[in-house]
Amino acid sequence: MGQIKIGRSKDNDITIDDASVSRYHATIIKTESGIMINDNGSSNGTFINGNRINKESVLKKNDILKIGTVLIPWMNYVGLQEESDSLQTKIIKEEVPIPSPKPAQAVESSNVQNQNVQQNVIVQQIGSHSNGLGTAGFVLGLLGFLTSWTVVGGLIGGFFGLIFSFAGLFKSPRGLAIAGLIFSLLGIFIALAIL
Repeated sequence: MGQIKIGRSKDNDITIDDASVSRYHATIIKTESGIMINDNGSSNGTFINGNRINKESVLKKNDILKIGTVLIPWMNYVGLQEESDSLQTKIIKEEVPIPSPKPAQAVESSNVQNQNVQQNVIVQQIGSHSNGLGTAGFVLGLLGFLTSWTVVGGLIGGFFGLIFSFAGLFKSPRGLAIAGLIFSLLGIFIALAIL
């Protein structure tokens, strides 16, 4: 019924000036049964919804089409093709400008608006917080508890564990500081009971 050729070469219906796009990258084919896309053996691939296609594949409404690393608002071109040949030629021959994503901000582009599909994926690194005083208090309190049968080990470990754990309560996260307080107090009480 109709074909729309996509590629880097100027004689394509959709010309994309991008190094990731082959000269004759892919072809959109309109048939009576639906819309298909065929990858023409491109180097960097043709993708539908993030999945690389190797043969002719069906394009469904709102599918995200990526040619190399460039997103294509393919539904606009297919819709304009049905209206008139003169309007189609005038608009389809335009280049499709797609900005390059900034490193570590956007991996792919996608926001559905007027049938233009673009997806933004933001990469965020989540840092973990630690409470050094609470951790030290926990370790010392645990040592005090485990050595409480030696009285001196229990008292010294428990005492220092108590100090560090108490100081760790004022920092976040507080979990190990609280556990350190419990082990320190247990170590001191057991050592005093043995004494």
